[in-house]
Amino acid sequence: MGKNRIAIASIVLVILAALVLWKLKEREAEVVAEPDVKITLPAFKQGDIDELTFAASDRPKVRHVKTGGTWNLVEPLAAKSDQSAITTALSKLGELEVTGVAATRKENHAKLEVDATKGTRVTAKAGGKTVLDVWIGNYRSGNSMLRKEGEDAVATVKG
Repeated sequence: MGKNRIAIASIVLVILAALVLWKLKEREAEVVAEPDVKITLPAFKQGDIDELTFAASDRPKVRHVKTGGTWNLVEPLAAKSDQSAITTALSKLGELEVTGVAATRKENHAKLEVDATKGTRVTAKAGGKTVLDVWIGNYRSGNSMLRKEGEDAVATVKG
């Protein structure tokens, strides 16, 4: 009876080892090398920006326009903008530094909150021309998630 137990245990052990090896090989086959993606942000001069818009699905769109050297809120209502807040926002946008690539597929946009449902769209214009159009999402491990409008790749940015 003892010999049968050892033989059965050995067979079970061999089968389990084969299953583990098979699963490991299957997992290796699933790992696909990500394409070499380089994300760059456009350079712009803070003083050239004359329109700044922030839009999120759960809040009204906020649009600031610079006229005669003074920033004014034009949406959702007309009022004078907080000049230092606009200057700080433009400064921070100009200091953004891409530190890596968080995702390359559209399926990850919702999870990283860089989509129209959860993200905040930031648009900056100079002379009526869009110089920056990005979605800002989650803040993770000291970096924010950022995606350029119309692109699938999501960058991790510092700043």
